[in-house]
Amino acid sequence: MPNKLIDTHCHLDFSDFDHDRGEIITRSKAIGIDAIILPAIARDNWAAVKTLAANHPEIHPAYGLHPCFLDRHMLADLQQLDLWLAENPAIAVGECGLDYRDQDADRELQQQLFSGQLALAEKYGLPIIIHAVKALSDVISLLKKYPKVGGVLHSFSGSIEQAEILYQQGFVFGIGGPVSWENARKIKRMVAQLPLDAIVLESDAPDQPPENYRGQRNQPDWIVDVVEEIARLHSISSSEVAELTTANAERVFNL
Repeated sequence: MPNKLIDTHCHLDFSDFDHDRGEIITRSKAIGIDAIILPAIARDNWAAVKTLAANHPEIHPAYGLHPCFLDRHMLADLQQLDLWLAENPAIAVGECGLDYRDQDADRELQQQLFSGQLALAEKYGLPIIIHAVKALSDVISLLKKYPKVGGVLHSFSGSIEQAEILYQQGFVFGIGGPVSWENARKIKRMVAQLPLDAIVLESDAPDQPPENYRGQRNQPDWIVDVVEEIARLHSISSSEVAELTTANAERVFNL
């Protein structure tokens, strides 16, 4: 695919890529991926994300505290994140948010960490990358306290009504491999209804591979399958999807 693409969510720092990271980056560039946004998930991997981005100009770092890794976070990490952002350029705050899949998860701590990161996004004038699973209502409620903050809802699978609320606040929606899954009828319907200026591409590699690669480690260059499915759902060409989603990502992340 000759068109320029942007992968707005990829975890190339994960150990899954330790044996072939350079090859994956080369392959991504070969199919037109011009930029990859790499969101950190915990304080203990901010430095690795920073180093990877420094060594590869097409990789852009974001720093955050992911809600699924509470055992690696303390509230004091918010202060450390503030200091880190002050000294280390970032394209966004994140990955952060709320995840209520585990009934025993400390929701209060998740909300405190998420609110703190929203405040930092506002302070530094940065977009935010939000992970929201079974928690969109609470995410929307917390976002109302920070009307100046926009960004991306990563791996969005909410309702079109929720999407409209978030879109009005300046959010776009990360669409990746799940839209191509054969039985993902709800996601397909939602993506078909989203305005084209509200969609950005994401691989979420090494997770959430497209239908043709289910069960395998995901990688950024497979995002081409996502482009093709979005094109099918909107009855436009893959080139148009590439052009529109790239423009959206450049706008949101000031690329």
